[in-house]
Amino acid sequence: IDSGPAARAGRAAANVAEAARVAAAGGSIEEVLWQLWQGAGLGTEWGKQARGTGVLADEANRALDGAVALFAAAQRFVERTPELPPAQFIADVLASDLPEDSLAPQSEGDAVLICTPPGVVGQDFDVVVLAGLQEGVWPNLKPRGSLLHPELVEDLAGLGDEPAAAGVNDERAAVRSDELRMFALAASRAHRQLVLSCTSNDDEQPSTFMGFVPDLTPLHRGRPLHLRGLVGSLRRELVERGTPAAASALALLASEEIPGAHPASWYGMRPPSTLEPLVDLDEEGAVVAVSPSQIEKAEKSALAWFVDTVAASPGGLAASIGTIVHAVMETASTKPDADLSVDGLWAEAAERWKQLRFEAPWLAEREKRGAERLLGGLSEYLGDFADDGKTLLQAEGRFTVDFEHVSLHGSVDRVERTADGTTVIVDLKTGSRMPTQSGMAEHPQLAAYQLGMASGAIPTGTGEGDEGTVGGAKLVFVSSGVRGKSYSERTQQPMDEAALEAFRQRLLTVSRAISGASFAGPLQLDFNDPLARWEYRIHLVPAVSA
Repeated sequence: IDSGPAARAGRAAANVAEAARVAAAGGSIEEVLWQLWQGAGLGTEWGKQARGTGVLADEANRALDGAVALFAAAQRFVERTPELPPAQFIADVLASDLPEDSLAPQSEGDAVLICTPPGVVGQDFDVVVLAGLQEGVWPNLKPRGSLLHPELVEDLAGLGDEPAAAGVNDERAAVRSDELRMFALAASRAHRQLVLSCTSNDDEQPSTFMGFVPDLTPLHRGRPLHLRGLVGSLRRELVERGTPAAASALALLASEEIPGAHPASWYGMRPPSTLEPLVDLDEEGAVVAVSPSQIEKAEKSALAWFVDTVAASPGGLAASIGTIVHAVMETASTKPDADLSVDGLWAEAAERWKQLRFEAPWLAEREKRGAERLLGGLSEYLGDFADDGKTLLQAEGRFTVDFEHVSLHGSVDRVERTADGTTVIVDLKTGSRMPTQSGMAEHPQLAAYQLGMASGAIPTGTGEGDEGTVGGAKLVFVSSGVRGKSYSERTQQPMDEAALEAFRQRLLTVSRAISGASFAGPLQLDFNDPLARWEYRIHLVPAVSA
């Protein structure tokens, strides 16, 4: 195979085969290892890297030290047991839990001794670090003992009878004394500096031994050791304190083209592409397009409306499933012989469902169960619609209402007529956030539909001399039900002329908010609100938006 990885794998296989041949011919472990070392050709590469500086050089030095130690161990193995095969050396090394002891003199100039407190008896050091001083770890007050309890021998010799068991408090006091002696022993080994370390958070508390420190101050948090974090830390320091050192460091990083270091790439630093409004309302014939589904968002935050209009709001899996349910309802509403059972509706959704992509099979199964629950609510609603003798006047019908500079246009899921001749607008919802019934009178999306009906853009009857009676509008939630049903309804009563005029003024206010050159956002956001998404919040940070 003509590829780099395949060629390297071939060379490695040939090297191992040659080492096996050396072992089969009676070669020692030293000869086998030497064949592997020479065949790998790592000596030259590691040697070149070790002469440099940085992380790569350190890794190369450690690798060379390991290779030297391995050959030294192989040499000792051959000198001590020349009759044993090379495989025995490999088995011994793999079975060893500790590095092989060596009688050769070793330099301790750059070494760090890691041990328990008894391991430093008779020694002293320039610096001693006592790490992990956590409550429950050091001191560990759990009583300890041995199988035969030799500590009771003195009591037995003195009393002649079986001694009474020591109290728990006495045992804990003895353990505390032992732990304190170990702490004092370890701390006394420091010649120049003693470092105590601990962690304090919701899960861990410092040891009581930390109370021996007279002036305990938290360790200053250092800068991040990766470029992305370092750039962020320097930018925060520059914005909050204006430190010249942070500015100089950022300038140096920017000269090396580190992402995010140059101020030209920061949020809010580029000049506006234009200061012109989206729609100049002073111009004759100006028109502001308003969508019924976007009115509430524009009223809460014109900023959110603008971001979603320019960048497009994220669809996501939930939105895709909602689109499928809407499409199934449209098909079931327009097909005379449609199967309204859950299985029948799922058969309509199955082909569209294949177009969705899931990260894992369990996620696909979970979402499928959720979609079947939505279709169950839709199936029951359509079944009740047929049983009640209602008539469908329109499905997915589009409408437009124009007044002053506002052009209200959208589509209605269903226009239904009850058996008594009342016409009701229906909007299907697949989400779980349901408004309260008390707030339905102000619901802007349904009010927009009612304005469309009052303007004649949405039919109120068959049109053949039968105009019908306006019965308002309602939301149908198929994700959850009440009163034994699989769906829920929120209704909006018919709007009179005064209410319709008030809503027109409301639309004029919205049109002015979304037609300008700047867009306001709420200063306080509930993080459970959909308007608290990061795409909106980033523009509310003073250092960004100001």
